Amino acid sequence: MVVAVGAPSEGGSSARWAVVPFPSGTGWGYAILADGRTLIRQPHVPAVEGLRPFASRAEALRVGIHVQARLAAGRAPTVSRADLDSLLARSPSDDATSDLLPTP
Repeated sequence: MVVAVGAPSEGGSSARWAVVPFPSGTGWGYAILADGRTLIRQPHVPAVEGLRPFASRAEALRVGIHVQARLAAGRAPTVSRADLDSLLARSPSDDATSDLLPTP
């Protein structure tokens, strides 16, 4: 199921983007697609030691949207520990995704 879709951005990529959360081990991961092609498949939380999945679908989606926005803006798809601290600080329910969509 595609949860977040982004239109082409001004000054950045002209691709159609999608962020797709998926089950990964005992948690969640995310995939980022551009024009239907998988660019990134992230089954584990980046920027932390070890290989552990995201605790919830919402967390995976939130970080995936952050990475997708960086890619669309022409920046590296990196996630720092500070990014994670900020992105994972709030915990909306797994079904509440409207507040996770990037603003145009």
